[in-house]
Amino acid sequence: PFRQALIIAGIAACGALYAVHCVCFAGALRWSDRVMLLGSVLVMCVLLVVVCLNIVTCWIATSFSGFKSEMRTAWLQHLAARPDAICAIQSHLQCSGFNLSCAEVHHSECPQDCDVSNSFTEPCYSVAYDVTVQYFKLLTVWTVI
Repeated sequence: PFRQALIIAGIAACGALYAVHCVCFAGALRWSDRVMLLGSVLVMCVLLVVVCLNIVTCWIATSFSGFKSEMRTAWLQHLAARPDAICAIQSHLQCSGFNLSCAEVHHSECPQDCDVSNSFTEPCYSVAYDVTVQYFKLLTVWTVI
């Protein structure tokens, strides 16, 4: 549901910006009004800024030195307080453990009583990292469109 809502919101925002841009550009061509041309340029500048912000945010989020340690801390806190939530995350992402998979060796990052989700061979950090990058790429592409 959240993913679909994000996609719909992105499409709506891009559609609105595109419509405003088209109106401004058509007005500039038809009436040669400098204000319309200025509006069109401003909309294009806003779109460019949003694209740049998406790229920078993705870069910061994924290359930030504390990104992995913050995620691991949250993982361990949820593992202690709500292991069922970790099981659900593992099942949804089809991964197990955080840095190391739980498929071969059960270790401290593996929740108890999650036999099905602990059998996945991919560690959850690498899957979560890929998902994060994909969301930012998707957001950037929709912004450009």
